[in-house]
Amino acid sequence: MTDPRSAWTIPALLLVLTPAVSGQKILKDQTALLRQSPKHFVTVVQTDTKNHTVELQVEGKKGTETLTVEPDAEVKIHGTWGRLDQLVAGDRAWVWMHKAKKGHRARIFVIADEISEQEIHGLPYEVTGADAAKKRVFLRRKYGKETKTRELDLDASITVATQGDLIVFSPTGGGSALQPKIEVKPGDRVYIQTAGGKIRLLLSPDVAAELRHKQELVRRADLRGGGLPTSVAANHPFAGEIEVMVDHEAMRWARHQQPGVEVTLMLDKPVKGVLRHVEGWHEKTRLRIATRGPDLADIRPGDRIRIKVPEPPPEVLDSELPVGIGRAKGRDKRIEWFLANTYCSCSIAGDGCTGMFYTLASCNPTRCGMPKRIKTLVGDLIDKGMKDKDILAELRKTRGPMCLKPHLLR
Repeated sequence: MTDPRSAWTIPALLLVLTPAVSGQKILKDQTALLRQSPKHFVTVVQTDTKNHTVELQVEGKKGTETLTVEPDAEVKIHGTWGRLDQLVAGDRAWVWMHKAKKGHRARIFVIADEISEQEIHGLPYEVTGADAAKKRVFLRRKYGKETKTRELDLDASITVATQGDLIVFSPTGGGSALQPKIEVKPGDRVYIQTAGGKIRLLLSPDVAAELRHKQELVRRADLRGGGLPTSVAANHPFAGEIEVMVDHEAMRWARHQQPGVEVTLMLDKPVKGVLRHVEGWHEKTRLRIATRGPDLADIRPGDRIRIKVPEPPPEVLDSELPVGIGRAKGRDKRIEWFLANTYCSCSIAGDGCTGMFYTLASCNPTRCGMPKRIKTLVGDLIDKGMKDKDILAELRKTRGPMCLKPHLLR
């Protein structure tokens, strides 16, 4: 009788071992998309919200091109989230793209106006001087390892005058309602928005913060009236359940909700449902909703639908602290909550740290030591009997305030 062990030839052993070895290699070779993605300053020519595209001109290139904007793309206006149709034609903007593959065009997954780019990097410009006669402003900022300077003319909506060491910028009669009169000294920081190579908005940090708050109120009204933007992850009409992923911009709204609350699926005809499950997943939030199965029959994974939920109270929306702190139960769940609700505050520069912009949970743990470090730190604090609110305060103290907001470092 042949020994059955003789069948384990070298090729057979390789076949058995390959999945594990291959899997380890995939994890080891896994790299952050953010680091590899092309990022460009562009001029917005026009937007098409129906087809979710934008025509733009990349700086340094001739001609324009029309690119698709991903359905769940991060659109940033005045330093916070906004809508594609809020981008102003002619404005300078900053885009991140998926690499173009053979036979396909690049796709945009982040598009931010110029003020938002400065907010994301935490790098407004520094005014070094002005030429009132020529209506020209001299600016600089440290961008990476180099200090970049710009000499920009003001467009017709803004005038400039010098009064001793003060530089006074004032709106003209037909100027933008967003541009107030401001006074700065050389060395003061300002946020700018340019169009056609000229400055059309020049704002002090306080004024920029006010504009950002106004945009936040516009966004809240949109979420209140239209519902949270989501992508369908799974649909089981036979069981009457659907699972959706809520976009990053509506994180606070989604994570404030609790199972049992009534929600509305904004389909051709609004459909009532009951929330069964809420869970953070990187920067997105997974909602599982129960409703009538027949109402879900035509929905497919990948479809974009909006979900109306009860509006969180102002103190929740205005707070800088993550939503739902203290809800997670069990050591492992509590640790994962922290990774999915805080952002990396390491010193990696160059627009390459995924965890800075998409929560710490998005950092690749096989290539980055920060997730493991935070897991260990949070786990040790849990073992000491600390509450989640106190642990968050400790993280904020040791990791800095940037751990509470999406950002990038330069």
